[in-house]
Formats: sequence, C-alpha cells, structure tokens
Amino acid sequence: MAEGQCVQFQRICKTYASGRNEVVALHEVSLQIREGEFICIVGPSGCGKTTMLNLLAGFEVPTKGSVEAFGRRIDGPGPDRTMMFQDYALFPWLTVQGNIEYGLRRLGVAAKERAEIVRHYVDLIDLKGFERKFPRQLSGGMRQRVALARALAVKPRLLLMDEPFAALDSFTREKMQDELIRVWERERKAVLFITHNIDEAIKLADVVVVMSPRPGRITSEFRVNSPRPRDVDSGECLELVHHIRELLHLVSANPTTAPVAAPVG
Repeated sequence: MAEGQCVQFQRICKTYASGRNEVVALHEVSLQIREGEFICIVGPSGCGKTTMLNLLAGFEVPTKGSVEAFGRRIDGPGPDRTMMFQDYALFPWLTVQGNIEYGLRRLGVAAKERAEIVRHYVDLIDLKGFERKFPRQLSGGMRQRVALARALAVKPRLLLMDEPFAALDSFTREKMQDELIRVWERERKAVLFITHNIDEAIKLADVVVVMSPRPGRITSEFRVNSPRPRDVDSGECLELVHHIRELLHLVSANPTTAPVAAPVG
C-alpha cells in the first residue's frame, strides 16, 4: 500500500449465489482512499455501494481480489473501522451516554477514560443536556448525531457511512451535512460515504466516485476542488452536478459502457 493510503480495493469481484442463481454485485473494482480523505460514492440502487462498505467493515469477504486497510488485509470487523447506518441503529434501552460509550465498554476502556471521551463528543456534536435521554425522546437529527458520536468515540481511522441522512427531511439533512463537515475538519478521519444524492456528494466530498448499475464498476472519479463550506448552487458545483447526472444516465442506459476517464488530481 502506497504511503498515505489507508484503504485499497484491488480488482474486487463479489458474487452472491443462491442455489443455481448468481448475482454479480461488483466486478473488477479498484479504489484507493488516503488518510483523512472524504470519499462519496454515488450510483443507482443495486450497484454494490453498500457491498463495498460491508467489505471494508469486514462483514463480508470478496469473491476475488483483496481489500486492505492500514497495511493489512481485512479479515473481519475492527475498531479501526466503524459503520454509521441510515436507520440510526441505536440501542433503545440505552441513554445517549450509554450509546456513545457502548463500543468503549466492549473494548474494555476504563470508566474514567470513557467519561472523558463521552464528554468530548457530547460537546463536539452539541448534545450537552441530553446525556440522560433515550433515543425515543430525540428527533431524527439528534439520533443521527448520537450515532455519529458513537461511531467516533472508539477513535476509528476510517468512518463508513451508509446513506446516514437519507431518512431526514431536507432542512435537517442540510444541517447534518454541515455538522458532519465541521466534525470531520476537527477529527480528520478517512470517510467513505454512500449516497444517492449528487448535491450531497459534492457538498461533502474531496472525491466523488461514480458507479455503474450491476454489476457494479467504478466508471469515474471526480475531485471537488471548491473550498468548504460549499455553495452547491454555485456555477462550478452546478456544472459538476450536471456532468455526474449525465454520466449516471449514460451508464444506466448502457451498463457495459467503458469507464470514463476523469481528473482526480
């Protein structure tokens, strides 16, 4: 793995088999993520975006190829890689504090250190005063902030995010995007973020990766050079939105279209 890289997909293929039926989810996928880099993947439903996250999380193994993180091949889940889901996945019987410190308890972190870490993320994610609340007492946006704090509390080097804001209303979604960027700029974790929303990808990412319909392949990678915070209605961003949308229409109409070269530097 090259210096500065934290993740490498090397010609990944993933096939799901059920009896005589086979579904090829990913075909010859190669991707590199550098330390502290924010990557967004966009593509049609069923193109293998979530499969890529599951491979990185260690929930699944590739049929062919290899997935490496931090210089070693992934052979299972690990605290250096944490996942944030669309449906919050909070424990309803635990308070905000209990949810944030859950992973720390599993790792055997001492009570005093747990309390300090929880306090740090409660302050960072603006949850002060809600430590004793249960998930049912929180709004959707606050639940996702708790989920983000829990994912960060174990100090991962890579944060995996599977459409975490998709279920939120548009106003709350925009607030959560701003919150995520604010936290990311403080913490500088590598992030792999899945979304169907092109505007969201351009607002958040250093690099937007475009995938084809199944079997999923990477068709293009676009580096977003606009400084943050980004105005997605600016001419530069709108031009990139239009270009990515046209590319998605092209590959959806003809999934066998050869990958399209695009600048990533």
